[in-house]
Amino acid sequence: MLSLIYPPQCISCENDAPVKDDVFCLDCKLITGYTNHFQVRNNEMNKRLSARVETLHAAALYNFIKDGAVQKAIHALKYKQRRDVASVFGRQAGKMIKQSQLFEPIDLLIPIPLHQRRKRKRGYNQSTLFAEAVCKELQTKLCDDLLIKKGKRRSQTEKGRSERFKNVLHSFRLKAPERAIGKSILLVDDVITTGATIEAAYHLLHEIPDTKIQILVIALAND
Repeated sequence: MLSLIYPPQCISCENDAPVKDDVFCLDCKLITGYTNHFQVRNNEMNKRLSARVETLHAAALYNFIKDGAVQKAIHALKYKQRRDVASVFGRQAGKMIKQSQLFEPIDLLIPIPLHQRRKRKRGYNQSTLFAEAVCKELQTKLCDDLLIKKGKRRSQTEKGRSERFKNVLHSFRLKAPERAIGKSILLVDDVITTGATIEAAYHLLHEIPDTKIQILVIALAND
């Protein structure tokens, strides 16, 4: 059925068929590659976040390069109804976590939420779809209603880190946070640029007693 809805073309070059269980053809996959974040503790994600959050570990599946294959895939996921992109990347990330020596056991996956108006317009939260696929691979629990978006704000794309952080600092709230007491949490998003959104969500979740927080995103963009 999916092959009828989404013709088997590479989501990046649109020339060759994607390799099995992927959205990229072999050539685009070889060019793109995964990050080393699942094997290296002092990786670029951890370096970027280390001054602001005390996470156990943080990883991005891919590097986000302007006009590159991953950017095209995420654009299709967010704006062209290509939900399969989240499923593919989620399975890949889940497998990488299982093979990693750096991630602690995970009790809950919590995706960064969208405002309800934006979610209704798009039809879904891409970070939740990604988290669902990771959950299935890890056979753990998704908790997508604990972290709530309080109000709509303008796109973060063109803002610097300090402006982003001010903009998002008070944009989340917790719903029934007692569900996460003593839990090991994997905080999940699609793309991290300055880290302001992840940072704001992290600090709110960190107020819950005895939580351990790790971070996973699809892609790491240049700050």
